[in-house]
Amino acid sequence: MFNFVYKLMLGSVKSRLSFHFWYHLKRFIVILFKDPPCRMKVHDRTMSMPLSHALPLSLALYPFYDKLPCRLSDFIYQKYGNLKLIDVGANIGDTVAAFYRRNDDKFLAIEPNPHFISYLRKNFADDSNVEIISCMCSSGESQDLYRIHELSGTSSLQKAEKGTQISSKTIDDLLNENSAFLDFNVMKIDTDGYDLEVIAGSINSLNKNLPAILFECECFDNGDSNYYDDCINTLYLLKDVGYDSFLLYDRFGYLMGYHSLNDLSHFKQILMYQLSSNILINTDILVMKKEDVESFYAEEKSVFYKNTNLSE
Repeated sequence: MFNFVYKLMLGSVKSRLSFHFWYHLKRFIVILFKDPPCRMKVHDRTMSMPLSHALPLSLALYPFYDKLPCRLSDFIYQKYGNLKLIDVGANIGDTVAAFYRRNDDKFLAIEPNPHFISYLRKNFADDSNVEIISCMCSSGESQDLYRIHELSGTSSLQKAEKGTQISSKTIDDLLNENSAFLDFNVMKIDTDGYDLEVIAGSINSLNKNLPAILFECECFDNGDSNYYDDCINTLYLLKDVGYDSFLLYDRFGYLMGYHSLNDLSHFKQILMYQLSSNILINTDILVMKKEDVESFYAEEKSVFYKNTNLSE
């Protein structure tokens, strides 16, 4: 029944009245049945997820939403002959599903939320290409109590006096324990507020082979001034490691442009607008080594020109 309601909602997105009926019915069922599981198809894979998860709806509404991982996966594989991804904040495994394009793709999926990791394990049970770790990634090692807040398939963690005990480790330490992924070539980070800390705890590993890094650039509960400074300092840190430039995308997957790490003046203006505007502006940053980002940018421009009927 739960799958049926979700599918009817997706099928009605072009009809405002019908869509609102099924949307609110789904919300009612989520409350009544305490967010029951359902099975929906995302990225050509049928996956178990909470009924409240918004990913299938976002994929139906926005043509470029969550499509970047698919294109990036193909680019990395064609360039290097393999894909080895570290997924920080793996959720139910939807990013793994987006990157998982070939039988020899390898994944280290890291998720601290016990609820989501139960779905992650179910979705990739007995898949030897996906290794799952229950852990929070940060800039240091610790054990703390966290209050977990879930909303529409995302979760945020805040330290609390009472809550779920979660251990934190750095990517550098985790890779020392999982040496098969020391030569990873992509890292995706989606942690609702801890992305910059994850990068700070990954510097030794990033310095070895300069993998592609896809992470969120969004102000959560970090405080406006801290967010601005932390974001700029993180980009300077990546420049010191050896990266040269990055691509910027909006929350719906549209390419916003190419930026050099040697001149962040334009990007700083975007950050100021992000902080001062009442409009929710979430962005994703894709950092790659110089030769890769230039080649991938050329491919990305072709994709968006083609799909928006613009000429280069």
